[in-house]
Amino acid sequence: MPVYPSKDPIQGRQTVTTTAKPLTQIGLASSGATTFTTTGPTVRVTDGAAWDLSNVEVNMVAVTSGGWRGRITAVNDGGDYIDVHLWKDAGRHGQRRAAEGPADGETVVIHKMEVCERVIIDALDANTLDVFLGFANDVTASGAKAGQPIAATATQENHRLTLLAGLGMYIDLTGVYVIVAAGTEGLAWVGM
Repeated sequence: MPVYPSKDPIQGRQTVTTTAKPLTQIGLASSGATTFTTTGPTVRVTDGAAWDLSNVEVNMVAVTSGGWRGRITAVNDGGDYIDVHLWKDAGRHGQRRAAEGPADGETVVIHKMEVCERVIIDALDANTLDVFLGFANDVTASGAKAGQPIAATATQENHRLTLLAGLGMYIDLTGVYVIVAAGTEGLAWVGM
């Protein structure tokens, strides 16, 4: 069962570079100087370095390098922190661990959307190179770990890619990565 399914379609755009990153990632990850301070049911996530949160909004999802996920309830770009409600251990498949939340030093990536039943991904008209999509952070644009190509232009058949989950299933968008062989390209997506 997903941690935070959305009931409404959510759309976004992603700038794709030669470094693989999640399709739904907003901005850059926090630094390794992240601290987690519990205040009631909320945990304040503060980055010891400058953390650009200018595009982050309430109800987006924070995912830590340790596998924790939580819904963002407040954002303070000037203070380099977010408040997160109810961390969930999303990556352990029923296993329990002693910790009740993330540990200081875990990095945090913000996602516009976490899970959906269907996602439609389109290449932007300005693209000149194919973008490659995979389901691990080691996806490449060529070779043995090459992802599924999304063609550069709308005149090519695979300029649009639609991913569908099975009945009663969800696509974990935090694990859908994109990369390009050179330069910078763009994608538009809609998750439902």
